[in-house]
Amino acid sequence: MIAPEAHVVIVPTTLANGNDRRKVENVMRIAHCDAIMVRIVPQGGGARKAIFEIGRDGLVPVWFSEYTSRGVGGELFFQPTVDPDGPLFKLTNKGLMSSSDFAGIRWDGW
Repeated sequence: MIAPEAHVVIVPTTLANGNDRRKVENVMRIAHCDAIMVRIVPQGGGARKAIFEIGRDGLVPVWFSEYTSRGVGGELFFQPTVDPDGPLFKLTNKGLMSSSDFAGIRWDGW
């Protein structure tokens, strides 16, 4: 599906295919928007966890891996799980916004 006025595309994906990014980058280029790839991975004890990859559109797309989501005050944020110095992202009506573009947020432990 091509959404010409989309601000962000959300793509469910699996671990089985290693060229997902390239396919999603093609959609990002056509739609001129960012992407969020969602992968559900098993955890110990049978639980499952959603892991996100954030793709930022540009001349050369930039990917940020291993993110989790968190709702705070009615807004949805994506925070890095592996790289604590990685940017925080916020989903807005205009698409994804990086923490370099907003004042940030504080929650327990931050």
